Amino acid sequence: GWLRWAAEQIRGLGGTINFDPALGGKTIMHDSGLYLPHDTYIVGSPKGITISGTGQFHLIPGRGVVDLQNVTLTNGYGDYGSATHARKVTLTFSTVKDNRGGPAVFAENTLHIYNSTVSGNTVARPAIFWLNGSHVEIEQSTIAFNGAAAGIGMSDSPNPWADVTLRNAIITNNGTR
Repeated sequence: GWLRWAAEQIRGLGGTINFDPALGGKTIMHDSGLYLPHDTYIVGSPKGITISGTGQFHLIPGRGVVDLQNVTLTNGYGDYGSATHARKVTLTFSTVKDNRGGPAVFAENTLHIYNSTVSGNTVARPAIFWLNGSHVEIEQSTIAFNGAAAGIGMSDSPNPWADVTLRNAIITNNGTR
């Protein structure tokens, strides 16, 4: 499909994938994950774009930066980051819903969530998960109705710490594990 072709074009150095406004509100179905080895920015149209899997693989695993704007990620599956996993993850005006497995969103170092929703994910670890020592900002966003695990959380370590800032965030009705 078009998204996989666009990702291949920037695979060597990273870059930005912009969706044509004519695709606003459409769903792109994938039958395998979209691996992004370098910093990648995916910008949906103002009406948004949905990237959906078959519930059998990670949707967007990455190595560097995965930055999503006006994108919905749904129907992913995986132990870590069923929707997305990268060193740095940014969600802006985006939705992560109906993913299964481990955390739906997994950041190794930096996590920014702005004006976004993470909801309805069936997870064995917190729906949004980061590693010890991470910088995390969640602003004007909702994390709700994820289960059986908690809405947000950090990996265990002997001396856990992270820089976490919550501003105007709603975190409610998630699991307790």
